[in-house]
Order: sequence, then C-alpha cells, then structure tokens
Amino acid sequence: MNSMLEAMFHGKPMILIPLFGDQLVNAKNVERIGTGTLIERSSLNKKTFTDAIQRTLGNREILREAAFVASLLAGRAQQYRNDIAQWAKIIIEHGRMNHLLMHSRHMSLIQYYSLDVLAFLASLVVSIAFLLLWLFKCLFSSLRAVKRKRD
Repeated sequence: MNSMLEAMFHGKPMILIPLFGDQLVNAKNVERIGTGTLIERSSLNKKTFTDAIQRTLGNREILREAAFVASLLAGRAQQYRNDIAQWAKIIIEHGRMNHLLMHSRHMSLIQYYSLDVLAFLASLVVSIAFLLLWLFKCLFSSLRAVKRKRD
C-alpha cells in the first residue's frame, strides 16, 4: 500500500501485479480510478507484461489521472502541515493539555491488553471442554455397562 501511495503522490502510473492479501483489492481500486493497469498473477507472462507497459505509458488518460490524483494528495499534504503547525502553536500558547492525553497511560498492562478478560474466557472455554469430555465419558461408560449386562 505504501508504494502505491508513493506512486500516486508523485503522479506516476502503475502496473500492478497483486500476489497476496489485500493487494488484489488495492490493485483493482487503482485500476478503477484509472491510474494503473492490473495484471493477474495467473496471466503474467512476457507478452502481458510488455502489453501492460505499452498500454500504461501510451495512454494519456492514465497519465492525466495519475497527475490529477497527485495534485489532490499534494493539497492534502499541505493541509496536514498546516494542522501540525496549528497544534504546535496551540501547545506553545497553552502548555500541556492533559485533557488530550490518553487515559490508558494510567492502566496496567493487564488492563490495557484486557489480559484478565482473556484469561477468564480461556478458563471458561477450558472448563466447558472438560465438562463435555466428562459428560461423554460418563455417557459411554454407562452404555458399556448396559451392553455388558446384556451379554
């Protein structure tokens, strides 16, 4: 995802070959917005690859869309710089803002990661498993006793 964002930020068209995970979804989105060409892994060969290069670099629409997306992202980067500068100014003027600090900084690791809840749930699952095992054991032993009485 980072390499796709970098290519979009710099206005470069892309040739995408998704291999695993969410790469296929991301590649289809890039192809849908018109800034790249998708090659399915199953159809990847020399011909499809060279065709994708020629189609991507020879298509003015893809180049135009890539430049348009880059202009959108460039404006957003400037907005983030302004936000950071504004927050820095507020902190300089007002000092530390305790109401913005996370409450989790006062929690123990057990509370923060909910280890107590996880331990309870794990013990519950283990208890249910042992109870079911004991019930099956009692059921099968009583069935054996009935079978022995018949014999």
